[in-house]
Amino acid sequence: GVAEETATRAMELMEARQTEAPSQDTPPDKLRIMRSGAYYFGQSVSMSREEALQNSKADLINKIVTRVVTQASQGFTEDDEAYRSYYNQTTQTASRLELRGLDYLVEQRRDDSFEVTSFISKADFERSLQKETERQTGLFRSARRIEMEQGLNQAIPWYYSAYLNTFFFPDLL
Repeated sequence: GVAEETATRAMELMEARQTEAPSQDTPPDKLRIMRSGAYYFGQSVSMSREEALQNSKADLINKIVTRVVTQASQGFTEDDEAYRSYYNQTTQTASRLELRGLDYLVEQRRDDSFEVTSFISKADFERSLQKETERQTGLFRSARRIEMEQGLNQAIPWYYSAYLNTFFFPDLL
C-alpha cells in the first residue's frame, strides 16, 4: 500500500544519499558543515542534479575568492532639438581556484528538485593553498629559467600567466 511505497521511497533516497556522501569514516551532515565553522561550503537547488552540483561548486568557490571588475561610462550628446545623456555600467566577476578534498552532499527534495551542498574542510583548503603556492612558485622559477636561457621575450608568457594567477589567489604568495 501507500505506507510500503513511502518506506521504499525513503530507503531509496537514504541509499542514494549514502552513496553520494563523502568517503570519510563519519561523513558530516549538512547542518554540521554549515554551523561548525570547520568548512567552506556552497549550495544550490535545481531540477537538474548536474546543474545543482555545478552551481553549488561555483557558489563555494565564489565565497572563497572572487575578482570583481566594474566599468562605467557616461556621456551626452546635444543638438538643436534635444539633449541626450547616457550611463552604462558593466560588472564582471571571475573566480578560479583548484580545490583538493572537495566533496558534496546531494538531497532530492519532495518536489523532485536536487539540493546540493559542496564543501571542503578548512584543513583541506589550507593544503590546497599550499599546493597552489608551490605550483605558483614553480611557475615563477620556470619563467626565470626561461628568461636566463632563452631571453625575456620567451619568458613573458610565463610571467604573465603567473601574474594573472595571483589575482585569484586568496593569500599573498
